[in-house]
Amino acid sequence: MPFHLIIVCLMMSFIAQSEPLSGSKLQQLVKERQKEGLDRASAVKGAKKLLSGVPFVQGYEPLITPYEHQELLVERYVQLFDRTHTGCGSWGFAQLTRPITHHGVIIQRQKGIAQLDSDQELFYHFCKLLDQISYLESDLLAYYNNDDPLGQKAEQLYYALVPMLNKSHLALDYAYGVDVATAGFNLAAALCINGLVAEFILSQSQGRSIDPWQAMRGGVTQLFNSHMPTTDLYDQLKQDNKFDIPAIKERSYDDYGSISKYLWPAWYYVADRCKYAVSKVSAPASVQMLTGGSFGDKWSFCNEQLCLPSVASLVLVTGQLIHQDQAFYARIKQNYNRLLSLFNTYAALQYRLVVIAQLIASIRELVDVAQQVPALEHHSAIKRAYGIFHNDNASPLQSLLKQLQYPIYQERAQFLYSRGQVLITHQLLKEVKMELVPLLQALGVVDGFISVCRVYQEHKNHPQQRFSFADIVISERPICQLTDAWLPLIKDNHVYNSCSLGEQWPANLLLSGPNGGGKSTFLKLIGGSIVLAQSWGIVPAAQAKISLFHGLRTSFNPQEDITKGISTFMAQQARLSLLEKYIQKADPSYCYMLLVDEPYRGTIELEAERRSYNFAMSVASNPCCMLLMSSHLKKTLELQENTSLFKNMHLQIDVLDDGNFVRRFKLSDGAAHWWFDDIEKRMRFIDWLHCYYPQELM
Repeated sequence: MPFHLIIVCLMMSFIAQSEPLSGSKLQQLVKERQKEGLDRASAVKGAKKLLSGVPFVQGYEPLITPYEHQELLVERYVQLFDRTHTGCGSWGFAQLTRPITHHGVIIQRQKGIAQLDSDQELFYHFCKLLDQISYLESDLLAYYNNDDPLGQKAEQLYYALVPMLNKSHLALDYAYGVDVATAGFNLAAALCINGLVAEFILSQSQGRSIDPWQAMRGGVTQLFNSHMPTTDLYDQLKQDNKFDIPAIKERSYDDYGSISKYLWPAWYYVADRCKYAVSKVSAPASVQMLTGGSFGDKWSFCNEQLCLPSVASLVLVTGQLIHQDQAFYARIKQNYNRLLSLFNTYAALQYRLVVIAQLIASIRELVDVAQQVPALEHHSAIKRAYGIFHNDNASPLQSLLKQLQYPIYQERAQFLYSRGQVLITHQLLKEVKMELVPLLQALGVVDGFISVCRVYQEHKNHPQQRFSFADIVISERPICQLTDAWLPLIKDNHVYNSCSLGEQWPANLLLSGPNGGGKSTFLKLIGGSIVLAQSWGIVPAAQAKISLFHGLRTSFNPQEDITKGISTFMAQQARLSLLEKYIQKADPSYCYMLLVDEPYRGTIELEAERRSYNFAMSVASNPCCMLLMSSHLKKTLELQENTSLFKNMHLQIDVLDDGNFVRRFKLSDGAAHWWFDDIEKRMRFIDWLHCYYPQELM
């Protein structure tokens, strides 16, 4: 074992000390990562999988339940308006799209958006940091992947029998030196094995000591000489009378048969000659010939000394040479790959930690900058991350953060760095990786908030598709007043509607008209506006004044479940009963909203009318509740006539001169009486609608 190589490796290792991070090195590192073409989709997938599996509590009362989250297609809003930079940002944006009931937090978010909109320098500072982080986060996320190839390779570099040695960088550096020296020795031996054998035989015959350098040199030159047709070595040994073999005359070749006709007897002939040679030929000369001779030397030896025919000698020597080359290639490849794997694994591991060190430093700067925005400063995720970075305790997490500031993690090292220290930091990061999740959550929240700001900037001056700050008021009675509101879920042909509910207008709305007229779409528009107002603080409308709602519940499409014996009507009945009980138990000091689309479907019309009417009266009698209900049942139109709590409206449908219809989807006062009274027109509309969307309706 060349222990001097191990000592040299140990001398090359050094103990790292703290040093500030360099911004120029970060820029250089980001450029390197950009050239690598990292896949953001994989980072988004990895971040969502990680952060979604870790409990995260906003700390605020939610406005909706998962049921409304699905019916109002909130996830679709996240997909449409995701302007995040990082994989963690997509998770944070989804968290910020969960509506809350905390008035002060919503107002803070609005002020934060206004602050970043007016302070473009601060906004671009956030964007610059997030852009840098987007190229770095995948290396940290790899630690949460059990199938990470680099992590699996690194496991082989630690002590298995004595785990205590894994805490010492000197012991790990020593192991690295031993591995390199062993692989290097095996590689050198593979290159020089034939030369070593030949030198040993020659030294024994000449009565002198082995010359290692001559052996190595001879081994290397033998790799080329073994393929030459020359007979220099054979001629020299023959001249020195090293071959003392009497003529073999006991048997002739013809006694065994012809090789071309009788292959099996020919093998007996070859075996007989080899057996004779082993017993008669001078062993040192034979071994020297077979290991150190050229192709011509070996062929002449077999042909003349072993008395093999020329063809047999050619086959034997060629086969031996092919086997020798294959074995040599296998040994060289094995030991070369071992050395290459060692160097590449350590280099990749050190480079990954360089990236993570820069990532942690960037997140720290991001959290510090977030202290300038109250909406972020007071967020639970930001406060927790800030506490981690400004904590001086002696926890393993703090030890990791200090180690990541060592000089070996400031830039990609070429050769002179402590491999043991890299392994220690890598192992420590694996142990405390779950304690780093709050930093990724803080990153996601900041990135999500910047995405909301970007959405506002894109739409604040749009001539039609505007986003504006919602005027969220705390009132005794529910209010919902929207001007030129639009539904982003519709890709094209947006319709802009205005409505006024509450204050001097009735607080409850009844939409009437045919199926396909846009009633469900309008209810989703109202629900989506409330969700965005109480999550982002902005709404897709020119103006918006709404109450701070403490509960938003929906009943759009309760589904039957044949596996449980639940019909469509039973599902409708169960959902509406749940909503009715929810309002009965509601706190009268808060405001609530119900969105109900065509209740009590699945039963006869008279029963559906009676139940719909009673449900609406029961809910509307609670002054803290606002009900928006669509229906194509005639009896529900009497709600406006019998009470002052409801307002009848419909979505405009015009009839052209040729008898076709045009759906305007514009909200208009009054009920759609034609749908109930004009039978001929109703039938023509149904037929027209069927022809208008034949594929969707068939």
